Amino acid sequence: MSPRRNRTFWESLSKAWNGLLWAVRAERNVPLLLVGALLALALALALGLSGPELALLILVVAVVLAAELFNTALERLLDLLHSEYHPQVRQIKDLAAGAVLLTALGSLAVGLLLFASRLIGKSGEIWLGRLLAAVLLLLLAALLGLGRRRRD
Repeated sequence: MSPRRNRTFWESLSKAWNGLLWAVRAERNVPLLLVGALLALALALALGLSGPELALLILVVAVVLAAELFNTALERLLDLLHSEYHPQVRQIKDLAAGAVLLTALGSLAVGLLLFASRLIGKSGEIWLGRLLAAVLLLLLAALLGLGRRRRD
């Protein structure tokens, strides 16, 4: 017997909304991400970001939240299928968490670039771009170093 499918658009929307509410209540990171998103959007409005800049900010926020929801869904599915520890399950979960981290770092970079000129002035843009590049390269080097250590 196959599961009952949603009959209407409104049923589908209701179930999607229920999933989002569940994630806000049950997952530790989702409320934190939502608070960060609201703060970023409030800052964007206060600083007068343009329409396209706001659209980009909303897009990266949505991507991070979607990645977190996919990560949560995958973790719950794997826990259902494998109640005991399994190294491949752990690796799959780590990969999904890595995807969330990557989207979060990307959104942080977008936010820094969008807010930089308004927060530190035009003269600081070059400095901020170099700082951002250096931080991202250091983070990448650290992640690669941690990955090598794990395999050894």
